[in-house]
Amino acid sequence: MLAEILLEFFEAAIHLILYTREIYPRELFDKRKLYNTTIWMSRHPEINQYIIEVLQSMQIWLIQGLVKKLIVVIENTNSEPIETFNFEICAKQTQINDDNLQKLQRNLQEFLTAIIFFAPQQLKN
Repeated sequence: MLAEILLEFFEAAIHLILYTREIYPRELFDKRKLYNTTIWMSRHPEINQYIIEVLQSMQIWLIQGLVKKLIVVIENTNSEPIETFNFEICAKQTQINDDNLQKLQRNLQEFLTAIIFFAPQQLKN
C-alpha cells in the first residue's frame, strides 16, 4: 500500500513541477485535487506515458523498500541543471497502517503545497 501511495504522490509532484516551472504550456494541464490540494496534471498522452513508465519501472523496488531517493532535475536548453527536487524516502517499512495513513497524506499534501509556494513568482499572482 505504501508503494502505491508514493507512486501516486510522485506522479502528482512531477506533473505539478512541470506545470509550476512552465516546462510545457499551461494549456496542457487540467486542475485536479489530491490530498485536499489543488494540483495540475498534464493531459498530453506522451508526457503522461513517460511519467507512468518511469514510475512503474521503480514500483517493484519501492515495494521491496530499495528506493532511497527520487531526483527530478530541471535543465536549461544547454542541458545544465537549473533546479533539482530530491524526494528522500525514509520509510523503514513497505506497509502502512491506518493510523499512519492520515499523517502520511498530510505530509504529502504539505509537500505539494510547497512546490506551488516555491514556484517562480509570476505563477503566484
